[in-house]
Amino acid sequence: MKLVHVRDVSADASTPKHQDHSVRFRHLLRGEEGTRENFLLSLVYQRQFRSPHHKQNFDQFRYALKGDFSLEPGEIIKEGELVYQPEGVPYGPQHDEEGDRVLLVLQFGGSSGQGYLSIKQQLEASRELSKSGHFKGGQFYRSGKEDEPQEALEAMWEVHHQRQLVYPSGRYKKPVIMIPDNFAWQPVKSSDDSDQESDGGEEKTCGAYRKTLGAFSERETVAEMIKIESGGRGKIAAHNGTQLCFVVKGEGKVNGQRWEEQAAIKLQPRESAYLCTDTALEILHFILPTL
Repeated sequence: MKLVHVRDVSADASTPKHQDHSVRFRHLLRGEEGTRENFLLSLVYQRQFRSPHHKQNFDQFRYALKGDFSLEPGEIIKEGELVYQPEGVPYGPQHDEEGDRVLLVLQFGGSSGQGYLSIKQQLEASRELSKSGHFKGGQFYRSGKEDEPQEALEAMWEVHHQRQLVYPSGRYKKPVIMIPDNFAWQPVKSSDDSDQESDGGEEKTCGAYRKTLGAFSERETVAEMIKIESGGRGKIAAHNGTQLCFVVKGEGKVNGQRWEEQAAIKLQPRESAYLCTDTALEILHFILPTL
Protein backbone atom coordinates (compact mmCIF):
# COMPACT_ATOMS: atom_id res chain seq x y z
CA MET A 1 0.00 0.00 0.00
CA LYS A 2 1.17 3.52 -0.79
CA LEU A 3 -0.31 6.39 1.26
CA VAL A 4 0.04 10.04 0.21
CA HIS A 5 -1.10 13.17 2.06
CA VAL A 6 -1.80 16.22 -0.09
CA ARG A 7 0.11 18.46 2.35
CA ASP A 8 3.26 16.51 1.49
CA VAL A 9 2.88 16.98 -2.27
CA SER A 10 4.13 20.20 -3.85
CA ALA A 11 2.64 21.80 -6.94
CA ASP A 12 4.26 20.31 -10.04
CA ALA A 13 5.77 23.06 -12.17
CA SER A 14 7.01 20.53 -14.74
CA THR A 15 3.52 19.63 -16.02
CA PRO A 16 3.24 20.34 -19.79
CA LYS A 17 1.64 23.73 -20.37
CA HIS A 18 -0.26 23.06 -23.59
CA GLN A 19 -3.46 24.82 -22.45
CA ASP A 20 -4.21 28.52 -22.10
CA HIS A 21 -5.41 28.54 -18.52
CA SER A 22 -4.46 29.32 -14.96
CA VAL A 23 -3.99 25.92 -13.31
CA ARG A 24 -1.79 24.11 -10.79
CA PHE A 25 -1.36 20.37 -10.29
CA ARG A 26 -0.55 18.19 -7.31
CA HIS A 27 0.20 14.73 -8.65
CA LEU A 28 -0.75 12.32 -5.86
CA LEU A 29 -0.22 8.86 -7.32
CA ARG A 30 1.28 7.49 -10.52
CA GLY A 31 1.30 4.15 -12.26
CA GLU A 32 4.17 2.43 -14.01
CA GLU A 33 5.46 4.31 -17.03
CA GLY A 34 5.38 2.36 -20.28
CA THR A 35 2.66 -0.08 -19.21
CA ARG A 36 -0.87 -0.27 -20.54
CA GLU A 37 -2.14 0.16 -16.96
CA ASN A 38 -0.26 3.43 -16.37
CA PHE A 39 -2.29 6.15 -14.60
CA LEU A 40 -2.07 9.55 -12.96
CA LEU A 41 -4.20 10.73 -10.00
CA SER A 42 -4.00 14.48 -9.46
CA LEU A 43 -5.61 17.39 -7.70
CA VAL A 44 -6.09 20.23 -10.16
CA TYR A 45 -6.47 23.80 -8.91
CA GLN A 46 -8.14 25.68 -11.73
CA ARG A 47 -9.07 29.30 -12.16
CA GLN A 48 -9.60 29.78 -15.89
CA PHE A 49 -9.76 26.98 -18.44
CA ARG A 50 -10.25 26.62 -22.19
CA SER A 51 -10.09 23.45 -24.21
CA PRO A 52 -11.22 22.66 -27.78
CA HIS A 53 -13.69 19.98 -28.83
CA HIS A 54 -11.58 16.83 -28.80
CA LYS A 55 -11.25 13.23 -27.65
CA GLN A 56 -8.54 11.15 -26.00
CA ASN A 57 -7.17 7.65 -26.40
CA PHE A 58 -7.29 7.04 -22.64
CA ASP A 59 -10.00 7.01 -19.98
CA GLN A 60 -10.48 9.61 -17.27
CA PHE A 61 -12.63 10.46 -14.28
CA ARG A 62 -13.09 14.03 -13.04
CA TYR A 63 -14.63 14.76 -9.66
CA ALA A 64 -15.70 18.31 -8.80
CA LEU A 65 -14.25 18.63 -5.31
CA LYS A 66 -14.79 22.40 -5.11
CA GLY A 67 -16.80 24.53 -7.53
CA ASP A 68 -18.39 23.69 -10.87
CA PHE A 69 -16.66 23.13 -14.21
CA SER A 70 -17.72 22.88 -17.84
CA LEU A 71 -17.70 19.72 -19.90
CA GLU A 72 -19.12 21.17 -23.10
CA PRO A 73 -21.56 23.95 -24.00
CA GLY A 74 -24.67 23.62 -21.85
CA GLU A 75 -23.17 20.81 -19.71
CA ILE A 76 -21.84 21.85 -16.31
CA ILE A 77 -20.41 19.40 -13.78
CA LYS A 78 -21.61 20.58 -10.38
CA GLU A 79 -19.60 20.39 -7.17
CA GLY A 80 -19.80 16.84 -5.82
CA GLU A 81 -20.48 15.27 -9.23
CA LEU A 82 -18.28 12.75 -11.04
CA VAL A 83 -17.87 12.38 -14.79
CA TYR A 84 -16.44 9.41 -16.65
CA GLN A 85 -14.84 10.40 -19.97
CA PRO A 86 -14.18 7.24 -22.00
CA GLU A 87 -11.47 6.87 -24.63
CA GLY A 88 -12.58 7.70 -28.15
CA VAL A 89 -15.58 9.77 -27.00
CA PRO A 90 -15.45 13.50 -27.91
CA TYR A 91 -16.32 16.32 -25.52
CA GLY A 92 -15.88 20.07 -25.27
CA PRO A 93 -15.18 22.77 -26.01
CA GLN A 94 -14.66 23.63 -22.36
CA HIS A 95 -14.73 27.24 -21.22
CA ASP A 96 -14.48 28.18 -17.54
CA GLU A 97 -14.27 31.82 -16.57
CA GLU A 98 -12.34 33.10 -13.56
CA GLY A 99 -13.22 31.10 -10.45
CA ASP A 100 -11.90 28.93 -7.64
CA ARG A 101 -12.14 25.24 -8.60
CA VAL A 102 -10.51 22.05 -7.33
CA LEU A 103 -10.88 18.85 -9.37
CA LEU A 104 -9.75 15.33 -8.64
CA VAL A 105 -8.60 13.97 -12.01
CA LEU A 106 -7.78 10.33 -12.72
CA GLN A 107 -6.36 9.55 -16.17
CA PHE A 108 -5.50 5.95 -17.09
CA GLY A 109 -5.09 3.49 -19.92
CA GLY A 110 -8.47 2.44 -21.30
CA SER A 111 -9.87 -0.82 -22.58
CA SER A 112 -8.18 -0.56 -25.99
CA GLY A 113 -4.79 -1.06 -24.36
CA GLN A 114 -3.18 2.09 -25.83
CA GLY A 115 -1.99 3.11 -22.37
CA TYR A 116 -1.37 6.57 -20.95
CA LEU A 117 1.68 8.79 -21.50
CA SER A 118 3.42 9.74 -18.27
CA ILE A 119 4.14 13.39 -17.45
CA LYS A 120 7.81 12.75 -18.23
CA GLN A 121 6.91 11.33 -21.64
CA GLN A 122 4.56 14.26 -22.34
CA LEU A 123 7.30 16.75 -21.43
CA GLU A 124 9.83 15.05 -23.69
CA ALA A 125 7.36 15.02 -26.58
CA SER A 126 6.32 18.65 -26.06
CA ARG A 127 9.96 19.79 -26.04
CA GLU A 128 10.53 17.96 -29.31
CA LEU A 129 7.39 19.46 -30.84
CA SER A 130 8.35 22.97 -29.73
CA LYS A 131 11.28 22.82 -32.17
CA SER A 132 8.83 22.90 -35.07
CA GLY A 133 5.86 24.88 -33.76
CA HIS A 134 3.98 26.10 -30.70
CA PHE A 135 1.10 25.16 -28.40
CA LYS A 136 -1.97 27.34 -27.93
CA GLY A 137 -5.46 26.65 -26.60
CA GLY A 138 -4.96 22.91 -26.27
CA GLN A 139 -3.69 22.53 -29.83
CA PHE A 140 -0.31 22.31 -31.56
CA TYR A 141 0.45 24.62 -34.50
CA ARG A 142 3.28 23.60 -36.83
CA SER A 143 5.31 26.42 -38.31
CA GLY A 144 4.04 27.17 -41.79
CA LYS A 145 0.88 25.15 -41.21
CA GLU A 146 -0.90 27.34 -38.65
CA ASP A 147 -4.25 26.73 -40.38
CA GLU A 148 -3.97 22.97 -39.64
CA PRO A 149 -3.75 22.67 -35.83
CA GLN A 150 -3.53 19.27 -34.14
CA GLU A 151 -4.89 18.34 -30.70
CA ALA A 152 -1.94 18.72 -28.32
CA LEU A 153 -1.95 15.32 -26.60
CA GLU A 154 -2.50 13.61 -29.94
CA ALA A 155 0.60 15.34 -31.31
CA MET A 156 2.59 14.32 -28.22
CA TRP A 157 1.46 10.70 -28.51
CA GLU A 158 2.49 10.54 -32.17
CA VAL A 159 5.94 12.02 -31.48
CA HIS A 160 6.51 9.58 -28.63
CA HIS A 161 5.33 6.48 -30.51
CA GLN A 162 6.53 7.62 -33.95
CA ARG A 163 3.30 6.63 -35.64
CA GLN A 164 -0.14 8.01 -36.36
CA LEU A 165 -2.65 7.78 -33.55
CA VAL A 166 -5.73 5.74 -34.44
CA TYR A 167 -8.40 6.45 -31.84
CA PRO A 168 -10.33 3.53 -30.37
CA SER A 169 -14.00 3.35 -31.25
CA GLY A 170 -16.11 5.00 -28.57
CA ARG A 171 -17.94 2.52 -26.35
CA TYR A 172 -20.33 5.26 -25.21
CA LYS A 173 -22.02 8.06 -27.14
CA LYS A 174 -21.02 10.70 -24.62
CA PRO A 175 -19.34 11.10 -21.22
CA VAL A 176 -21.23 9.67 -18.26
CA ILE A 177 -22.15 12.14 -15.49
CA MET A 178 -22.86 10.73 -12.04
CA ILE A 179 -24.58 12.52 -9.14
CA PRO A 180 -23.32 10.61 -6.07
CA ASP A 181 -25.71 12.37 -3.68
CA ASN A 182 -28.63 10.75 -5.50
CA PHE A 183 -27.33 7.21 -4.90
CA ALA A 184 -28.43 5.42 -1.74
CA TRP A 185 -25.87 4.04 0.70
CA GLN A 186 -25.96 0.26 0.99
CA PRO A 187 -24.72 -1.41 4.21
CA VAL A 188 -21.70 -3.64 3.77
CA LYS A 189 -22.51 -7.18 4.86
CA SER A 190 -20.30 -8.48 7.63
CA SER A 191 -19.75 -11.66 5.62
CA ASP A 192 -17.72 -9.57 3.15
CA ASP A 193 -15.20 -8.87 5.88
CA SER A 194 -15.38 -11.80 8.25
CA ASP A 195 -12.19 -12.78 10.02
CA GLN A 196 -10.65 -9.38 9.42
CA GLU A 197 -7.98 -8.22 11.78
CA SER A 198 -7.73 -4.55 12.71
CA ASP A 199 -5.93 -2.78 15.54
CA GLY A 200 -4.72 -6.10 16.89
CA GLY A 201 -8.00 -7.97 17.25
CA GLU A 202 -10.55 -10.07 15.40
CA GLU A 203 -13.55 -7.92 14.51
CA LYS A 204 -16.42 -7.96 12.06
CA THR A 205 -17.10 -4.96 9.87
CA CYS A 206 -19.71 -2.55 11.23
CA GLY A 207 -20.80 0.96 10.33
CA ALA A 208 -19.55 0.57 6.75
CA TYR A 209 -21.55 1.52 3.65
CA ARG A 210 -20.93 1.78 -0.07
CA LYS A 211 -22.68 3.00 -3.18
CA THR A 212 -21.54 1.80 -6.57
CA LEU A 213 -21.64 4.65 -9.07
CA GLY A 214 -20.82 2.57 -12.11
CA ALA A 215 -18.87 -0.27 -13.71
CA PHE A 216 -17.66 0.71 -17.17
CA SER A 217 -16.77 -1.15 -20.37
CA GLU A 218 -16.00 -4.83 -20.76
CA ARG A 219 -12.98 -4.31 -18.46
CA GLU A 220 -15.33 -3.36 -15.59
CA THR A 221 -13.62 -0.20 -14.40
CA VAL A 222 -15.41 0.63 -11.12
CA ALA A 223 -16.20 3.91 -9.39
CA GLU A 224 -17.87 3.87 -5.98
CA MET A 225 -18.17 5.74 -2.70
CA ILE A 226 -17.37 4.20 0.69
CA LYS A 227 -18.57 5.59 4.02
CA ILE A 228 -17.41 4.57 7.49
CA GLU A 229 -19.47 5.92 10.39
CA SER A 230 -17.93 7.17 13.61
CA GLY A 231 -16.52 4.17 15.44
CA GLY A 232 -17.05 1.97 12.40
CA ARG A 233 -14.75 -0.36 10.54
CA GLY A 234 -14.55 -1.58 6.98
CA LYS A 235 -12.43 -3.37 4.44
CA ILE A 236 -11.40 -2.75 0.86
CA ALA A 237 -11.18 -6.28 -0.50
CA ALA A 238 -8.31 -7.42 -2.70
CA HIS A 239 -8.86 -7.23 -6.46
CA ASN A 240 -6.97 -8.26 -9.57
CA GLY A 241 -6.62 -4.62 -10.63
CA THR A 242 -4.97 -1.60 -9.04
CA GLN A 243 -7.24 0.23 -6.59
CA LEU A 244 -7.13 3.93 -5.74
CA CYS A 245 -8.87 5.68 -2.84
CA PHE A 246 -9.23 9.39 -2.10
CA VAL A 247 -10.60 10.80 1.16
CA VAL A 248 -13.39 13.22 0.31
CA LYS A 249 -14.43 13.90 3.92
CA GLY A 250 -13.19 13.04 7.39
CA GLU A 251 -10.17 11.18 8.69
CA GLY A 252 -9.29 7.82 10.17
CA LYS A 253 -6.84 4.98 9.76
CA VAL A 254 -6.01 2.68 6.86
CA ASN A 255 -4.00 -0.43 7.70
CA GLY A 256 -3.16 1.23 11.00
CA GLN A 257 -1.80 4.44 9.40
CA ARG A 258 -3.46 7.78 9.95
CA TRP A 259 -5.00 9.41 6.89
CA GLU A 260 -7.01 12.60 6.53
CA GLU A 261 -9.08 14.62 4.09
CA GLN A 262 -7.57 14.70 0.55
CA ALA A 263 -5.17 11.85 1.31
CA ALA A 264 -4.95 9.03 -1.23
CA ILE A 265 -3.84 5.41 -1.29
CA LYS A 266 -2.83 2.97 -3.99
CA LEU A 267 -3.41 -0.74 -3.50
CA GLN A 268 -1.51 -3.10 -5.75
CA PRO A 269 -3.38 -6.02 -7.37
CA ARG A 270 -4.46 -8.61 -4.76
CA GLU A 271 -3.76 -6.17 -1.88
CA SER A 272 -6.49 -5.28 0.64
CA ALA A 273 -6.91 -2.52 3.21
CA TYR A 274 -8.68 -2.18 6.57
CA LEU A 275 -10.37 1.07 7.53
CA CYS A 276 -11.47 2.52 10.84
CA THR A 277 -12.41 5.95 12.18
CA ASP A 278 -13.43 7.64 15.41
CA THR A 279 -15.22 10.44 13.56
CA ALA A 280 -16.56 9.68 10.07
CA LEU A 281 -14.98 8.95 6.72
CA GLU A 282 -16.11 9.26 3.11
CA ILE A 283 -13.97 7.88 0.30
CA LEU A 284 -14.01 7.88 -3.49
CA HIS A 285 -12.82 4.45 -4.63
CA PHE A 286 -11.69 3.36 -8.11
CA ILE A 287 -10.81 -0.10 -9.42
CA LEU A 288 -8.72 0.22 -12.58
CA PRO A 289 -8.92 -2.24 -15.46
CA THR A 290 -6.49 -5.11 -15.91
CA LEU A 291 -5.18 -4.92 -19.48
